[in-house]
Amino acid sequence: MSIRAAATALGPRPRTAAVASAYRIYLPWLACIGLLVVTGLFITFVGGGLENHPYRFLFEPTMVAIVAVAGGVGVHLASRTGFPAAWDRRVNTRMRFGYPLAIGAVFGVVAIVLDLTTGSIAFILDVTGGDRFNAPFPASILLYSGGAVVLEVIYRLLAIPVVLWIAFQLGLPERYRLISFVILAVLTSLIEPLSQAEVAFEAGRYDLAYSQFALAFAGNLAQAYFFLRAGFLAAISVRLGNYAVWHVLYGGLICVC
Repeated sequence: MSIRAAATALGPRPRTAAVASAYRIYLPWLACIGLLVVTGLFITFVGGGLENHPYRFLFEPTMVAIVAVAGGVGVHLASRTGFPAAWDRRVNTRMRFGYPLAIGAVFGVVAIVLDLTTGSIAFILDVTGGDRFNAPFPASILLYSGGAVVLEVIYRLLAIPVVLWIAFQLGLPERYRLISFVILAVLTSLIEPLSQAEVAFEAGRYDLAYSQFALAFAGNLAQAYFFLRAGFLAAISVRLGNYAVWHVLYGGLICVC
């Protein structure tokens, strides 16, 4: 199915449509929040090398509550604007998990190649003064899985459905729905690569900056596509596939860096 065909499903939905399949919409999100809670408990009571990790604050109770509410709003409005439910019966397992995980893994392999050719991890450690870029294995499995959920809220799950819902309430014509989604997908896909490439640009490492920007932008666009095609679990799966190869396998078991 093309993105144009998928976008034809976008449009205002009556409140009753969201209630009819509430468990397919909201239970997967509750499971995601459960993952954040488990990760926070792991850091508090086990540690596993995450005690001083700079991203541990993402799993503190206040942050988890913020993510739960913000993501819940995004999930609800996604169902009201035509995005597939996270466990939509029309979406098969390959589209929900298989293809996104595989594509994410490809991005992870590309990230490894770029590190080997540009020294990206060594550069980041030199700038930050840190001893290690990736979290230690096996705690990295929880950290990066939970991190994928949090980042999905920040970059997609809240912003895109909220803006589209407002546009639909204002009477956005059907012929503009595809271009509206594409614009939102591009804009939200720029947030992460711009922030990641900034330090490399300032340091004059243009090879690293351009490669990081291109990879992160392509990865975020892929997540936006799967969000439209198969719901937010598919979008998260792209990042999970990436993190499994890049952070967990390579950073935690191969280079231990």
